[in-house]
Amino acid sequence: MIAILLYYGWHRGKVIQLSSFVALATQGAAILTFTLVKNLSQSVLGTLLATAGGSFVCIAAPDLIQESHRSRGFSATGPRWLHSARLNSRFLAH
Repeated sequence: MIAILLYYGWHRGKVIQLSSFVALATQGAAILTFTLVKNLSQSVLGTLLATAGGSFVCIAAPDLIQESHRSRGFSATGPRWLHSARLNSRFLAH
């Protein structure tokens, strides 16, 4: 994350501040999630894990598909939805 933000022109101090916040928020969210999830049924927990996994796939798919096309020599930019997803992910990085 740090390299991406620096590449897009963020100032180093702001990047370190944001990274520190994310690191602390991750630890806090992990403790909070552990306390909330330990009493859930397995079916609800499975649904939550499947939803989280699907979300990560949707976030990573545009970059992975683009890279696989590039490594095989395809020059097309891909489907329209892939291009818009890529633009949205770049917009959210700022």
